[in-house]
Amino acid sequence: MASHGSNIQMVDEKVQLGNAGSGFKLGALVISLVLLAVGVAMGFFAGGEHARAHHARFYHAYLVGFAFCLSIGGGGLFFTLMQHMVKVGWSVNVRRVPEALAASLPFLGILAIPLLIPVWGEKGGELYPWAVAHVVAEHHMAPETALSKPLDVQLADASPDAGKDIAAEHMAAQKADPSAEHMGAASEESEGELEPVGEHSKYSWNTYDELAQEKQPWLSKGFFTIRIVFYFLVWTLLAWHFVGKSRQQDTTGDPNISRKLAILAPVGIIAFALTLTFAAFDMIMSLDHHWYSTIFGVYIFAGGMIGMFATAILTYRALQSKGFVQKSVTTEHFHDLGKYLFTFVFFWGYIGFSQFMLQWYASLPEEIFWWARRGVTSADLAHNTQGYQGQYAGLSIALLFGHFIIPFAYLISRHIKRSKEALIVGACWMLVAHFVDMYWLIMPEYNNGEFILDVAVLATSLGVIGLFLFYFVHQLGRANLRPIGDPRTPESLAFVNM
Repeated sequence: MASHGSNIQMVDEKVQLGNAGSGFKLGALVISLVLLAVGVAMGFFAGGEHARAHHARFYHAYLVGFAFCLSIGGGGLFFTLMQHMVKVGWSVNVRRVPEALAASLPFLGILAIPLLIPVWGEKGGELYPWAVAHVVAEHHMAPETALSKPLDVQLADASPDAGKDIAAEHMAAQKADPSAEHMGAASEESEGELEPVGEHSKYSWNTYDELAQEKQPWLSKGFFTIRIVFYFLVWTLLAWHFVGKSRQQDTTGDPNISRKLAILAPVGIIAFALTLTFAAFDMIMSLDHHWYSTIFGVYIFAGGMIGMFATAILTYRALQSKGFVQKSVTTEHFHDLGKYLFTFVFFWGYIGFSQFMLQWYASLPEEIFWWARRGVTSADLAHNTQGYQGQYAGLSIALLFGHFIIPFAYLISRHIKRSKEALIVGACWMLVAHFVDMYWLIMPEYNNGEFILDVAVLATSLGVIGLFLFYFVHQLGRANLRPIGDPRTPESLAFVNM
């Protein structure tokens, strides 16, 4: 580390965005509203017998864009908390972009409201199958089939080939009783037949089933809503306190603010880790309430950190191209941001492989069909299961290479991380890869693995991202582009990589 002097923080450069971002904000807002209008029109005014399927497509596409933004905003909050906890100096000058991302989390809380509509809707189920109102699915299958047994019996009898056995029996039952449709019959407590909106589970059910009933204490509409509100309340309070105090320090220069934030940061990190994990379970994993992974929250966290570091790199490069923070954010800072980007690319690959390998090895029936919808399974199993298994196989391979192998090899070089143009390419690549990852997690649940990527899906997802970008730039303009009152600012200004 290089030494620093007493007046080194008095650097003559532009550190206030002012009105420079007004045009960009207005453009992002208008374009995002137009895109969302297109998505809403194609999702809710298409009409016809497939109206609810169009609604479901809109909500799934909306969740893709929302999850992309939420993971990046969460990454900004984690980075802010971590830097205060370890009292690090190098990152002070590049902390304002993560802080602006964290400060956008309350706005994302407002954008989460549309995701509650299909939960509380009259019929429900367009997004979360467990939210279907007053309907319990029943199979029209012969009593001797495995699928006619209670779920706990099926799992108790499971063998390494249980998934193939169940899939074969399902097909045989469908041939024996052609009247057994994907839907199943409604129970007596149903207030009417539920229209098919897309299949969500390994049993080809798109209705409330016995496993959803077992999980009802957790997956209930009221408790689900309370949890979502609680998550955003915790994130809002953390962002409000840490970002607000950091901005206040620009005016007061009080070093005690940094000391107090360092004491509170460990508590904030624990709260963030728990809420992010359960939010990932609730908002994404429960799209199929049969499938589960205890490290799914870590997987979402890893992807979000990749998106956050890529966003920080691109934002500071864009700011410098307009004459801002040209002296305080140096090649040394970009080098370290590139190191973190590379680190989380590797970490994402490790977590993703661990999640897949353990479930592939166990081959439990409640797990393998989630992978089958994404084409990550044998051709035989994909052929014998109902739905569109295999259509996402190409995208799964693209994620393996595009989200891990290629960027790992690209970003490992010191020269890449210290090159302006090369690092921009890597950051852009990883933002696209992260979006593809969110799409891969969510859209296969729309219709049991049917690949769909049309104008409605892209317009809806990009519309949400555009709104987030608008508010992010708005937050950037509310404070200096680098902290000027932090006592570790001189250390950051003099930072040199070893």
